[in-house]
Amino acid sequence: MMIYYISTDYVRNNLPVDYSLLDGNIQPALQQAHFINARDLLGDQLFNQINDLITTNDIILPQYSNYKFLLDNYLQDVVLYWTQVYLTTNLLAKYANKGLSTTTSEFANQADLSVWRQMKQECRDLATYYSERCKNWLWWNQSLYPLYTQMITNGQQPSNPRDKYAAGGMVLGQRARWSRNNQSYNSWSSYGCCG
Repeated sequence: MMIYYISTDYVRNNLPVDYSLLDGNIQPALQQAHFINARDLLGDQLFNQINDLITTNDIILPQYSNYKFLLDNYLQDVVLYWTQVYLTTNLLAKYANKGLSTTTSEFANQADLSVWRQMKQECRDLATYYSERCKNWLWWNQSLYPLYTQMITNGQQPSNPRDKYAAGGMVLGQRARWSRNNQSYNSWSSYGCCG
């Protein structure tokens, strides 16, 4: 079962999208924002813990108020604005039986590609801002979220609070990370792409 930190109605009410936008158009972007950005930001263990608290409805209990605060004041914004980033691309074109096709409307003109690029960059900047804001909160409040920096040895992805956030992409100059698969420290330069 997929746990969503925000609903499709929340997306419609808080982003500059047409209210008639179908749930089926929003859901893929919402899922990407959760699985890629929220999980990368929190690490698998904290991500799973928050999902479990939501599933069991324990997140509303007083002993989990820190997690509720994190969800309401940080994670919902992270997911909302990364959903906007993915939605901007998802609405530009769709896969169809005839191949990749652009979507059109009988009552509106499509935006110029330069407008789309500018909007996409502005969306990404806003999403990165909220991701950094959340990461800073977690960093300065690590004692409230013990699973945030806990060492993982079972193949799950740990959070990486010391590195610059980059939307799940590559950041040059990032410190080497221990790889359980290779039993060594990996850096991007060891893959031959950066030096």
